Amino acid sequence: MADKAEVKKDLETVQPMVAARDYEGALSLLIDRARRCAENSDTVGVDTYTTIARGVLTTLESDFGATRMNPKAPGEIECFVCGEKSETELVAGANGAICRKCTGRIYEHFEKGGET
Repeated sequence: MADKAEVKKDLETVQPMVAARDYEGALSLLIDRARRCAENSDTVGVDTYTTIARGVLTTLESDFGATRMNPKAPGEIECFVCGEKSETELVAGANGAICRKCTGRIYEHFEKGGET
């Protein structure tokens, strides 16, 4: 199972990638981690990494001006789960980011067998 320290390390790797608009690199890393979890029948890890990837995709949509899935105006930086707006708490520094607190809560939710 992907442990919290590993997920945190991956988030710390993904955050600057997203801030630098390297969405392909960030998504590639997250897909790789989700694939590795799937190969080990780790549904918690798969759910955790795909949830983070959704945040990256939302950020990408916002950055490219898509409003279909993310109607927020450019510059409205917040966690897509709880609405946290402090950039220092966000995993990705753009619209649709997820904050550190929600990342932990999502991990714990899936760890306990929660549904998506």
